[in-house]
Amino acid sequence: MIEDAAVWLSNQPRLARDGRVGLAGISFAGGLSVVAAGRLALRDRAAFVFSFGGHADFPRVLHFLCTGMEPAPPVDGGSTAIPAGTYRRPHDYGVVILLLSGADRVVPPEQVEPLRAAIITFLRASHYDLIDKRKAAETFAEARRMAGALSEPARTLMKQVNDRDVEGLGRTLLPLIGQASQAPALSPDKSPAPACPVYILHGADDNVVPAVESQWLGATSRGARAPGRC
Repeated sequence: MIEDAAVWLSNQPRLARDGRVGLAGISFAGGLSVVAAGRLALRDRAAFVFSFGGHADFPRVLHFLCTGMEPAPPVDGGSTAIPAGTYRRPHDYGVVILLLSGADRVVPPEQVEPLRAAIITFLRASHYDLIDKRKAAETFAEARRMAGALSEPARTLMKQVNDRDVEGLGRTLLPLIGQASQAPALSPDKSPAPACPVYILHGADDNVVPAVESQWLGATSRGARAPGRC
């Protein structure tokens, strides 16, 4: 989708006079924008890529979200295997989204849609919590009510969602990482690097996409001889 949007924009003379565009992505879209800019359709059309809080290796981020173990920074462009690092409690948003996506792998078929409906209610409540505390409280209560009506194991999983139990959810979801997240298109370090400059910015305390991912992203760009700024 990012590639298609950028190609379309580059074909609009009023918006891209020289047929080239810059791409800017936040969080996971940062890494995916780097992937898109390296694809054949965009290689000669991308003027630059700006990744703000992006990732280099998607499975490695999923591993962090499930375990809280941050990977160590790259050393001389070394292996992208997950090395031992330090613990940082992940934001619950990450594992909740993983459960929403992988519900069909952890509960019986008849429980999948009721569990997903409850998770979406929780996510909606989390959004309301930013703008309307009363509406948030009502919607969180509805998510708890929906959890109570579920059968096991969906009930326990939804209770963990409502309790923001990232450790419990992480233990359940960790085995799924190797099953569903290996596509090269999801990870800049497994995809062709852009020919354009890559600019990278990351907040040190990010607990969704660890900041070390931007160090890996910089190593990937430099290793491919793409000009970059970290």
